[in-house]
Amino acid sequence: MPTCPSCGHESTGPYCDVCGGPVAPHRDRPRRGAKAPAPAPARGGHSPAQGRSPRRHVPTVALALCGLLLFGVGFLSGVWLGRGSAVTGTALYPTPGIDQAALETLTPLAQANFFLETGVALLNQGHRSAAVSEFRKAITAFETVLRSEPDNLFAGTYLGLTCYYAGDRQKAEEALQAVLERDPGYLWAIFNLAWIYEVEGETDAAVAMYQRYLNAAPQERENTLKYAEQPDLIDQQINAAREAVARLSGGGNEP
Repeated sequence: MPTCPSCGHESTGPYCDVCGGPVAPHRDRPRRGAKAPAPAPARGGHSPAQGRSPRRHVPTVALALCGLLLFGVGFLSGVWLGRGSAVTGTALYPTPGIDQAALETLTPLAQANFFLETGVALLNQGHRSAAVSEFRKAITAFETVLRSEPDNLFAGTYLGLTCYYAGDRQKAEEALQAVLERDPGYLWAIFNLAWIYEVEGETDAAVAMYQRYLNAAPQERENTLKYAEQPDLIDQQINAAREAVARLSGGGNEP
């Protein structure tokens, strides 16, 4: 059976049963620093949304989905969705098929999570333009959170990731670097930035950032409150970082 290039799961169809990414036939590992070949055009025939996309944004849909699996967007729903008082304050346009009144009762952070997850689902279906619309709503909501909670490292990290999905690599990197200026050991920001460098083909920077993650993880993992008691997620990221360092350094996927 073909193996998903994102999460390694064997799938019976053209799309991964676990992360939803497109499944490609087995290929030899690329040489150090080699760029992945461009895939077939996205399904659905939608033209790109207004705004410049990163050079390898569309070719990395599967990586994006794997990223969400590892970065724990589902964890956002479980921890934050019902937390805090109901806040409307984001003035977002309605999302088709969604009860807007119910959506507006959520906190800005919960709204951001919803829009981010919706955008990724649309991106996986090939609806790039619609996905970017959802990502921009998520960005608005994350920025709303940060205006009232500038030290919210989690919101800052996911603002960066969402900006990248929306096609703004510069703003994504700025947001993640701002988080790391506040907390140089914050694992979620380190891993997201490493992943962006890898997607962009900046191999040396990616390896350095993954190694930074591995150096920081043992001590950071002990801070259960800081990471909302997600040791299993950190363990997944540790394994992924080890595999990435080995792969990008030409040593295969073994730790």
